Amino acid sequence: MRHYALQHAGFLPDPSPGRVRCLDGRPAGEARESAPLNFDYLVKRLRAHRRRRLAIGGFSEAAVLVPVIERDNHVCLGYTLRPDDMPTHPGQISFPGGRHDPGDNDLTATALREINEELGVAVQDIEVIGKIDDVPTPVGFVITPVVGWLRNPAVVTVDEREVAEYFEVDIKELSNPDNFKHRGQRQIAGVSYPVPEFHVAGKLIWGATARITRSFLEITDLV
Repeated sequence: MRHYALQHAGFLPDPSPGRVRCLDGRPAGEARESAPLNFDYLVKRLRAHRRRRLAIGGFSEAAVLVPVIERDNHVCLGYTLRPDDMPTHPGQISFPGGRHDPGDNDLTATALREINEELGVAVQDIEVIGKIDDVPTPVGFVITPVVGWLRNPAVVTVDEREVAEYFEVDIKELSNPDNFKHRGQRQIAGVSYPVPEFHVAGKLIWGATARITRSFLEITDLV
């Protein structure tokens, strides 16, 4: 297992092994404005949103935890990179998550269990601040995204069987239209859905993870 101390390290390459920094895609040392968002801002937007719930025949329930982290006025989302030898979605960027198990009280419990298993983040270190719209996938899942505020500092312990890398991306960069591409539409269960992509600091975020990211940004009025 690898341990990551979640401490803000600025935007210069950090020589300390395992140190997580918030990727922003800008040249080292370039000045930027403070992000005009915080915990209260996100809670207000999420509570005002009436989320879309989906029930599709033959589809299984799943949940992901969308980790939100703030350090030094920079608010980031946390992502995982799946190992190349995973049987499903190898080498893809995702949020911590998985299938709803019978032992889970609800989908929030599923998301909290999954982030604990994948990243070792304890339930008491996460404040759930809302859910956003359900997202169907082409392989027969309906994903409920649970938004969780990670209290700072937090420590991530990566389970290398499920996670090749953990990293964070500044929400300001995800909101930057230069880092976003629309790849058309895709039919899932007879409904057409947009196909977004994010290209940030050499990372490609696509598929359901990109759709969840875009939904989060739209619901919180950040795009």
